[in-house]
Amino acid sequence: MKRTVQTKTISLVISIICLIISVLTSAFDGFTIGDFGICKGSSILSRLLYSFFHASIPHALINCWCLLSIAFLYDLSLTSLFIAYITAITFPIDTLATAFPAASPATAFPAASPATAFPINLPALVLGGFPAETPTVGLSAVCFSLLGQVSFQVKRKCLFHVWVISFIAIGFILPPLCSVCGYAIATPNNLLHIYCYVAGLFVGFLNSPANESHHARMNGREQRRVITDNSPAHEEK
Repeated sequence: MKRTVQTKTISLVISIICLIISVLTSAFDGFTIGDFGICKGSSILSRLLYSFFHASIPHALINCWCLLSIAFLYDLSLTSLFIAYITAITFPIDTLATAFPAASPATAFPAASPATAFPINLPALVLGGFPAETPTVGLSAVCFSLLGQVSFQVKRKCLFHVWVISFIAIGFILPPLCSVCGYAIATPNNLLHIYCYVAGLFVGFLNSPANESHHARMNGREQRRVITDNSPAHEEK
């Protein structure tokens, strides 16, 4: 119980800080995402701070709502929160930029021809959503890492993973589609979210025996408390 209260408190503090920063940055025209966003060749300072900055106030509200929902609905420790933050700031964006170079919208959506039954280049469409030179900000990386960690606490695991994968898939498909329509919103978020979610799954898998042991101890304490409260000696007092 104590560790859960601590995690909820820290999550509330983080959310308040993010909202304050978002309001302040929205009030100043001189701020750009590139000032603190993570991208190819970004500084250590940018890596440490990008999770606390957001592109807009609605962006901050959504991410803070997600963080608080996870913190208040699941049994999280401060260690889990810290691991999620470490996962987010250690995203190997420079390595992935070399492995998955960004594709242009023209490459992702070649012109249809009689020989092309499906006029969309799916590999380019997926990999095209990773322009490493474009900075990105936000708490979403931390949230996806936490979602991976708490997935072992969920009863309907398949449905949980389907929902998370659906959100990740939307992040892959939406940027190229918007680019074709003239809206440039492509960011490194796609592989960032996958990296954090997979890392969170790994951490959750490793911690699942420890979590089960923790719950067993808590249940044992509750049972002993109930037995003590209902004992004849206690009733005589």
